[in-house]
Amino acid sequence: MHLCNFKQSSTTSIHIQIRKVLKVVAAWRSGSVLGP
Repeated sequence: MHLCNFKQSSTTSIHIQIRKVLKVVAAWRSGSVLGP
């Protein structure tokens, strides 16, 4: 049970990190397109 809970929570945190990275990449790409 503890392993399942830990795995689930770690997977959720990984998804959150991926979302943050995607947001940063999207902002960087849009900024690169608008920038020089």
